[in-house]
Amino acid sequence: MFMNLNENGLRIISIITFLSLLIGGAQITQKEGKSPKNDPDNPRKVVMIVEPSVTKPAPSASQLQDAYEEAYNTWSEFLSRELKRNQTLQDVDRIMNGRHRDRGVMITGGTGNYIVYYLIDDLLQIGIGFDTSDRIKLPATIEPRKIWIKFPKHGDLKFLSK
Repeated sequence: MFMNLNENGLRIISIITFLSLLIGGAQITQKEGKSPKNDPDNPRKVVMIVEPSVTKPAPSASQLQDAYEEAYNTWSEFLSRELKRNQTLQDVDRIMNGRHRDRGVMITGGTGNYIVYYLIDDLLQIGIGFDTSDRIKLPATIEPRKIWIKFPKHGDLKFLSK
């Protein structure tokens, strides 16, 4: 079990934290320290966690562009095959179920029409326009992902520019 040293001796820290660090590749080493009263017959054990300093290089611009184009093409084929004009929001949600990280609604104006955005991954989001009867009005758009700001009120999704 992972222990942490404080002025009163050893204290137990979360075993889950310890296991997650261990599984993540951290190396565990032990060192002996002095007891609280500097008693050489009663040494304390201190567990130190040392994480390896291995980092992956960031993807290059061309790798990101290739990944974006591949994902864009795959999603374009999928959406053109699965979505049909006048499908309901419920139909679209069923089709998109498990294929997105987040979902938000943006009201488009005073007409009551709205766009449902599906956050796909770090690169893509998909927007689909619906009318007041919850039927597809505008074709799906596949866009580069924006920074999402969601509010608790329905229809209060906003984007920040990157």
